[in-house]
Amino acid sequence: TIHPADYKVSVEGRPRFLEALVQEEILLIVREALANAFTHSEATNIVVEVIYSPNALHVCVRDNGRGIDEFVLKAGSRSGHWGLPGMSERAKKMRGELQIARQKEGGTQIHLRVPAAVSYRAKSRSSRTSWNLFRRTSRKIDELATEFDQASDEPHFSPNNHS
Repeated sequence: TIHPADYKVSVEGRPRFLEALVQEEILLIVREALANAFTHSEATNIVVEVIYSPNALHVCVRDNGRGIDEFVLKAGSRSGHWGLPGMSERAKKMRGELQIARQKEGGTQIHLRVPAAVSYRAKSRSSRTSWNLFRRTSRKIDELATEFDQASDEPHFSPNNHS
C-alpha cells in the first residue's frame, strides 16, 4: 500500500449533479484535507463522509491521528503553508462554511457545508453537456445562490461525531 492508513468513503442521501465550479472547489478542499491527513496526522484511519441533504451538501474528512496543532488551528495556518487558508477561501467563495476541529480523543475533523442553492445543479439544466477542460462556465457562484439557508434538519458534525 501507498500509506498504512485505512480509509473509508461513505455517501448518504440522493446523489445530485453539482455545479461545475462548486465541484472543482470541493474537490480541491477535500484533496487538501486528505493530503493533510495522510501526510501530517500519522493516522491509522481516515473517513470521508459525503451527505446530500435537501438544503446543503456536507463533506466531512476525519482522521484518528495526532490532531491538528492548537497553534496552527488558532492561527489558521502554518508559516509558509497555504493549505488551510486556501481551503477557507474556497469555502467562502461558495458561500460555504468550513469548520476545522481537533477531536478530544485525537485526530482532526474538517467539515464543509455548501448551501444547496449554490452546490446542486438546477434541474432544468441538461446533464448531457460535454465536458471541456478549457471551458469555464460564465455563471458566477454569487449568481447560483440567492440566500444562505440555515435549516434545522441539517446533519450536525461535532468534533466527536463518529458515525
